[in-house]
Amino acid sequence: MSFIPETSSKTLPDDTTDALCEFGAWLHPQVVATSVTPQALVSTLTPREFFQHSLDNYTPMLALLFGMSTGNSRRDLEKITCKDYQDHQSVYLATAVAHDVLLRCSTRYPLHFQHVIHELLESQQVSNHFRELFS
Repeated sequence: MSFIPETSSKTLPDDTTDALCEFGAWLHPQVVATSVTPQALVSTLTPREFFQHSLDNYTPMLALLFGMSTGNSRRDLEKITCKDYQDHQSVYLATAVAHDVLLRCSTRYPLHFQHVIHELLESQQVSNHFRELFS
């Protein structure tokens, strides 16, 4: 297994991608399945409430995504929650959005972020095509 891309295609060798997929499948019951919010507990939140929800509900999936995306083994909550460190907030929010978008693959219902987007789109004059893109 090699993490060096093949020069002709810039992709990883097949045995590497197969191994990564196998590892991801192995993680699914421990990380993904335990991170899904039951449908009855999914509510409509404002963007600020969604951010706070992601801080208060640090799931295994969110922790894994945060570590993989930042290279940090721990959240720096002082910087993430302080207005003086908006870059930290932006990175954390992007991770929280990715969390909900990826978990949507394992649910048959929208999660918090999808509800936030729905409410924002409802308050704007956007086309049905644009609205359907985010449904």
